[in-house]
Amino acid sequence: MKNLLFFITATTILCFPGAVQAQQTPQFQMTIHFEDAVGNIDSVIVGYDEEASNEELNFQFGESQITTPFDNIFEVRAVHNFDTQRRMSKKIIGNYEAALEPPYCIAASIADLIISAKHYPVTVRYDTALLNSEYCRENTIISPDTYIFLAPSWQDARIYYCASNTNKIVDNFDYYFHQPEDSWLREETEVEGEGVTYLPGYYFVIFFNDDYCATISDTEDIDTTTAPSGRLYPNPTGESSVILELNEPPPSANISLYDLNGRRLRQLTSFLQQSISIDIEGLPAGAYIVEVISSKSNKPGYYKLIRQ
Repeated sequence: MKNLLFFITATTILCFPGAVQAQQTPQFQMTIHFEDAVGNIDSVIVGYDEEASNEELNFQFGESQITTPFDNIFEVRAVHNFDTQRRMSKKIIGNYEAALEPPYCIAASIADLIISAKHYPVTVRYDTALLNSEYCRENTIISPDTYIFLAPSWQDARIYYCASNTNKIVDNFDYYFHQPEDSWLREETEVEGEGVTYLPGYYFVIFFNDDYCATISDTEDIDTTTAPSGRLYPNPTGESSVILELNEPPPSANISLYDLNGRRLRQLTSFLQQSISIDIEGLPAGAYIVEVISSKSNKPGYYKLIRQ
């Protein structure tokens, strides 16, 4: 009996180390933080390593599959871009390709970030200084647009954010909810209490040997307190419509027309439009207020309209 006990114990000791795989530290990783409109928070970790796979989970880097449905209030998960089985995790470490010439930058198509939220807008935060600490990471792109991979140049994508130029994105996903099938990131998955449905999200990509983001600053004010600027014409007018022309076309804008008693008479939403037609057919002569709320601004813009 003593010999048998010794044999079992020794076998257990010898086999156990082989069943445990030591977790490795990837060459680069960072945390992306998310917060909804009522203060719910969540986060995911993304990064890259030359030994990682883009097609399956990398358990050696701490990736772990989540098989339960998404929370129906607020939750964020990540998945490898090229994982055909779409295995979700709170951490994704992608592979990369090194350039053959200086500055030997990398191309890493790392992760899709999938968001389940009930209260919008969602605020996304990340460490810009960490991205800017390495030249090759200065072209980190966060985009909901599939065109970022399909267009001749990724700068042709309809919406993208240079993450090295801003540490925050505020997004209500109006463009997605208006036209969810229009080449936006759209993940089919299960949500608690809702069954199988579609969720929006972002592609997180570091582009190959491209210094475009390092030379621009036009994404610094994604969450700005400056009201959207533009003009309303013709004004005064007796015509059946007026044109609101914004100086910069935002990803989305909500436009409302009020009378001087505060009653909303017209409401519409535009997507990536600089010139927006507002129908005023049938309104009596008088003064009105046009309110513009842009997805790129926390402060609404107001325009006075005179109807003749």
